[in-house]
Amino acid sequence: MKFDAEVKREILKIAIGCIICTAIAMLVFFVLWQLGYATFDYTVVIGGVLGFATAFGNFFFMCVGVVRALETGDEAAAKLKLRSSYLARTVFQIGMIALALAVDFINWIPVALAVFYPRITITVCNLWKMFVVKGTPAVDSDDTAEVPAEDDADDAELTEDEADEEKPDEFERFVSGFYKGDKNTKNNS
Repeated sequence: MKFDAEVKREILKIAIGCIICTAIAMLVFFVLWQLGYATFDYTVVIGGVLGFATAFGNFFFMCVGVVRALETGDEAAAKLKLRSSYLARTVFQIGMIALALAVDFINWIPVALAVFYPRITITVCNLWKMFVVKGTPAVDSDDTAEVPAEDDADDAELTEDEADEEKPDEFERFVSGFYKGDKNTKNNS
């Protein structure tokens, strides 16, 4: 299993976002402690570290599950792998929150908050692209966009077998939402 460059960038972006969200949560706990509304001790720090590990681990293993599902080459097997990955990651997150609730040396609030860190990071990055980086769309372009006229001449020269290979089948349409890289390159896993 090998991640392409786009997936590696997304994993790094989520790691940085989860670190920033954890730091903000620790800062909020510190401010609330200074105001007398909460405690700030080693349990909060352990909860923050466990929360980061839970949030980032969930995203990382989602990427692993998607790559493994794509490697199967079979739509039914890919769907099964994705479902089992989702179930395992959900049970893992619930287990980490339950662990934090069960023991006294982990504050459960930072662990529970960490479940939302990847979504917060993705939303902030999309808003950044939409409002700060002008001209960059916040969402992926539609797969059904029209092909420029110069590509039509290339298609006329293709044999029937090559033309069939370029048409996306049902499985390729299913997994196209998971891959955001260049559509002309293949994953050499």
